[in-house]
Amino acid sequence: MKKLVILSFMVFALGMSAFAQKALISSNAAALIPTVDTVTNTGSKYMTLPLSTPVTGPKQTVTISAVATLISGTGAGTVILQGSIDGVNYSTIAASQLQGAQTATFTLTNVSSQVYHWVVLGAPFPYYRINLTGSGTEVISIAGKLLSTVGK
Repeated sequence: MKKLVILSFMVFALGMSAFAQKALISSNAAALIPTVDTVTNTGSKYMTLPLSTPVTGPKQTVTISAVATLISGTGAGTVILQGSIDGVNYSTIAASQLQGAQTATFTLTNVSSQVYHWVVLGAPFPYYRINLTGSGTEVISIAGKLLSTVGK
C-alpha cells in the first residue's frame, strides 16, 4: 500500500511539472528539416518548414534558423525567407513582420559555415520555406529549423 501511495504521488508530481512548464511557454517541437539539401553553382533549392500545429494566443513568434555550409568552391548567394498560407504559393516575408532590423534576405559570403536566424512576429503564415540560390562556383549545403512559441 505504501508503494502504491508513493507511486501515485510521483505520477502526480510528474504530471504537475509538465503542466507548469506548459504554462510558461507553449511551443511546437523544433521542426528539423529531414534532409540537408545541396546547391551547386547558380542553382536554387527550397527547404519547406511547415508549422505542425498553428500557434494561437498573444505574443506569437516563429523563429527560423538557416545553416549554410560551404562544401567546395567560392561561396556566394542569397538565402530568402518566404511564407505561404496554402503551402503552394510563397512570397518573401515583409521586413515589418520580422523582429528588429532583420530583412528576409541574407547574403552568403565565402566562409565555411553561416547561420542566420529570423524571428517572425505574429506567426502570420502556417508554412515557411528557406530559398537558397547560389551565385558563384560553389557547392553549398543548406539545413534549417523552425520553432514556434507563444509568450506569457
